[in-house]
Amino acid sequence: MGIAKDTRVRTLGEAPRPYVYTSARQSQSPFFLVIAKGSLSSAALLASARRVAAAVDPDVVMIDAQTMEQHLALLLFPPRMGALLLSVFGGLALLLAAIGLYGIVSYAVARRTREVGIRMALGADHRAVVAMLTGSGVRLVAAGSAIGLPLAAAVSWSLSRFLFGIGATDVVTFVGIPALLGLVGALASWLPARRATRVDPLSALRAE
Repeated sequence: MGIAKDTRVRTLGEAPRPYVYTSARQSQSPFFLVIAKGSLSSAALLASARRVAAAVDPDVVMIDAQTMEQHLALLLFPPRMGALLLSVFGGLALLLAAIGLYGIVSYAVARRTREVGIRMALGADHRAVVAMLTGSGVRLVAAGSAIGLPLAAAVSWSLSRFLFGIGATDVVTFVGIPALLGLVGALASWLPARRATRVDPLSALRAE
């Protein structure tokens, strides 16, 4: 006899609960499950289990033999499909956010064409002006990230009970997405800033 820890019985998302294991000799059912674990591959382990079963009792019939991945495939199908759909929608949302961010930042930088003309007419360095405008766009993205990340963390924490195998504050998500949007913001600032510094200062001064 022994004491087994609490376990998930029906679904992977449920809370662990007490579970009692009884001897096969106490069961009246002619059917029982055997779980084999080893360092061999799934196919080799399955073949070894068949040989051991035949050695113990040649009359034993293995009705169904499958790996743990195959056994859990049906159980994991709904959450996997949900994760796939959420990933698709999340990717589309990220794409729309990147497009919107690019448009807003590039517009904000392009509106400073007159300012660029004045700076260039006064002898400002080309690279310094580009760096200044790019920095302003990156700061805009950084300010948005400073506001958005705590809100995203709060929403993720409220949905943490629906997550399995991943934490509510996943490092890849909370670092990779802001880095990607920051790159988009830097590109959206650099391109119009580079164009603005190439415009003739007199033409830039006449720009609205």
